[in-house]
Amino acid sequence: MNRAVLFLAGLITLPAIGLAVAYVEPMTVPADGQQVPAPITVQTCFEPENNCAAVVVRALGLAEATAMTGAYALTEPSIIQALVDAKRRGVDVELIVDKGVPCERHSGVPAVVAAGIPVWVDSKVRLAHWKTIVIDGHLVVAGSFNFSVAASHNSEDLVTIDSPDVAAQFANHWRARRDASTPYQLREDWCPVGTGMVR
Repeated sequence: MNRAVLFLAGLITLPAIGLAVAYVEPMTVPADGQQVPAPITVQTCFEPENNCAAVVVRALGLAEATAMTGAYALTEPSIIQALVDAKRRGVDVELIVDKGVPCERHSGVPAVVAAGIPVWVDSKVRLAHWKTIVIDGHLVVAGSFNFSVAASHNSEDLVTIDSPDVAAQFANHWRARRDASTPYQLREDWCPVGTGMVR
C-alpha cells in the first residue's frame, strides 16, 4: 500500500495530533464507460488543539520524488529540517517564498539553500500568502497554518488531501508562480540592513 495512503488512513500514527479523517468512496463506473473521479482522502488539523507542524513533517517524510513548496513564512525548525531531510533522501524539493521570508528572524532560507534546495521569491504580487506543499503529484498540504514557530500559538487550520486531480491543480498554480518569481541568491537583495521581521 502506498505510504501516503497509509498516512491518510491512520495506519502510520503519530501520537497527540488529534486529526479528523474523511474518506470519499470511489464512484461506480457508469454503463457508458466514462471516466469517474479518483477517490479523495481528506485529513484535517487545527491549532492550537493539535500539532499541525508534526502533520507537515510527517507528510514530507513520505515524499519519494517531489515536494513543491510555497511558503509565506519559514521559521519552524522541524519543517525546515524535514525539507532538508527530504532533499538528502533524493527528493526533488523546490521552494517558492514570499519576499519577506528571507528577512525573517530565524529564516529557514539559509538552511534550505545550503542543502541545495532551489528557492524562488514571488515578489510580483503584494503577498505570496500560501502555505502549500504538493508531494509526489497526489498529496497536497494546505491551509492557514504558516510554516512558522508562531503559528502553533494561533487558531489555524491545515488540510491534507490525497488526490491526483487536486494535486495537479495546485501543481499548475505552483509552476505558474515559479515562472513569475525571481531566483533567490542573496538575503541582501530582499532585506534592508538590520531587518529581522517576525511572522
